[in-house]
Amino acid sequence: MIREGKKSKEKVDVFSFELLAYREMVNPKAKPNADTDEEKLPEYFISADDIAPKQHVDVQAAAQKWIDSSISKTANVPTDFAYEEFKDIYMYAYDQGLKGCTTFRFNPEAFQGVLVKEQDLKNTTYRFTLEDGSEIEVKGDEEIEYDGEIHTAANLYDAMKEGYYGKF
Repeated sequence: MIREGKKSKEKVDVFSFELLAYREMVNPKAKPNADTDEEKLPEYFISADDIAPKQHVDVQAAAQKWIDSSISKTANVPTDFAYEEFKDIYMYAYDQGLKGCTTFRFNPEAFQGVLVKEQDLKNTTYRFTLEDGSEIEVKGDEEIEYDGEIHTAANLYDAMKEGYYGKF
């Protein structure tokens, strides 16, 4: 999320109505990716990351028969997905009669936050050059204080790349 007065994006958790209703009426402690049985969600609660890219296409194909104009559904693609399989998503979408097909695969050079997974940030190293010419390397999920604000390394890198702090 971009907030007025801040120079980098901020992570905000977004939950479905169904999850919020489940928490309100069944288990207030339930949360995604929980470690304890008390906090675990039933198996029918899944996220976009829990299904394969072709299953994203299937979801859109099932819904679009009731849509008379445009429809959008992004297929999340893991970073380690083979190119041939990636290419096949588009052919599969065509075979299913989709009106369009959008995919997202994390690329640290073109980082845009909405669909980026925490694990991708942990696995990505960003390099910053300091005023004295020295360089530091930090993981994308690490916090850095810069210009009086706390940023994740990935968000600070992105803000600098976009020109909020000048260009690299």
